Amino acid sequence: MIVVLGGGLAGLGAGYTLAGSGVSLLLIEKEPSVGGLSRTVHHRGFRFDLGGHRFLTDSEELRSLIKGLLGNELLTVRRRSKIFINGKYIDYPLRPLNALTGLGPLNSVFMVADYLKEKLKVPFIGDGSDNDILNLEQWVVRNFGRRIFELYFRDYSEKVWGRDCSEISKEWISQRINGLSLGSALKEAMLKRKNKGMRTLTDEFLYPSHGIGMIADRLKRAIEDKARILTDSSVFEILHDGEMVREVAILTREGLIRSEVDQLVSTIPLHALLDIMRPAPPAPVVEALERLSYRHLILVTLFLERDQATELTWLYFPDKDLPFGRLHEPKNWSPYMAPEGRTHLVVEFFCSESDGLWSMSDEQLEGITMEALRGLGFFKSSEVMDALTMRIKNAYPIFDLAFRENLAVVEDYLKGFKNLFIVGRTGSFSYLNMDHALLSGMKAASEILRQNGTKEGSRKQCFLV
Repeated sequence: MIVVLGGGLAGLGAGYTLAGSGVSLLLIEKEPSVGGLSRTVHHRGFRFDLGGHRFLTDSEELRSLIKGLLGNELLTVRRRSKIFINGKYIDYPLRPLNALTGLGPLNSVFMVADYLKEKLKVPFIGDGSDNDILNLEQWVVRNFGRRIFELYFRDYSEKVWGRDCSEISKEWISQRINGLSLGSALKEAMLKRKNKGMRTLTDEFLYPSHGIGMIADRLKRAIEDKARILTDSSVFEILHDGEMVREVAILTREGLIRSEVDQLVSTIPLHALLDIMRPAPPAPVVEALERLSYRHLILVTLFLERDQATELTWLYFPDKDLPFGRLHEPKNWSPYMAPEGRTHLVVEFFCSESDGLWSMSDEQLEGITMEALRGLGFFKSSEVMDALTMRIKNAYPIFDLAFRENLAVVEDYLKGFKNLFIVGRTGSFSYLNMDHALLSGMKAASEILRQNGTKEGSRKQCFLV
């Protein structure tokens, strides 16, 4: 039996590839529905995702798969996003004219001057590469200049991660906006050309008509035709002999079941995985794991008795006086996300369990959200019909300066198991986009099928795409 832990996109990607080959497969998801961070919530006629999730991919194979699953239900959406800075709404990605009028001529001159100053320094620093850069602050200053770092990146990044930018590894931001700099953004805007290789600058994306969760739902439907999926079920014990995973114990709605394991694909958080392994991992592995952590997400969704609140896909709030970091209006992604004449705003708070935000009551969170957005003119108090608060744990792996060293200890331990595959964002402690999460699961499944198709052969541990 091949067992997949987690019904997010990575797990579903693995399940879809495996189920299509006719192997014996069991996929286990602890939530009542699949999709993980990429699921769509239904609430009184409204739909919304756990944060705004666009679909982009460089893989023609994956694009064809998603189009085949969704057909004409896959919409092309034009991106319209802004940053709220110093009481002004600035286009994001940067548009020079808008930045000039929004931030003022003096700020704009300093922005460009700071960037040019950093570029002039590069030939005189080490070998001229980014090898001397360790943290997020250094990376942004090198690629954008200190003025932009102080205006936007510093406060927004510290709000997201809950720590100083000097304590955040450069790996996070270099992965997220690889190849982007102030120079490339200015060139993009001035020449008005599309850079297909730079996701951060793309102005269009694909989106399912009834929410990003449609991708997970269609994958689940395809898998269920050929294999078994258990939702609202959790694995509480993984038995192994030090080299092979042998058995999993699963608590389902119907009771306890046990399953032998030929291969195990795990997409669940590393902490959850190692916590249920029997025998337990060695002390050095546990200690390294304890030094890895995730950032949590709180969503406050406000349902409004009005047709539209913004014209944007995203709006970012770096200002520390505002407790939330980002919002999106689902109706601007698809008209089917809200009933006619109504709309809703999905507001994101980034936090840890030790933060005051995480322990706030739903009523407190909804109150401060309504007060802040009403004060910014998004709606009148009388237009708020309803509110819903959701807490999502382990949304973002935290890339602190020591994460790579600690992760290596955990990975080395898990690589000792010949039939264990670690994939996905939370599973591999990697900041994967949706398409990369899907592909990581599909890659692991392909490796399993390759192994099953030959009596012998070298095994390649799958941790990333």
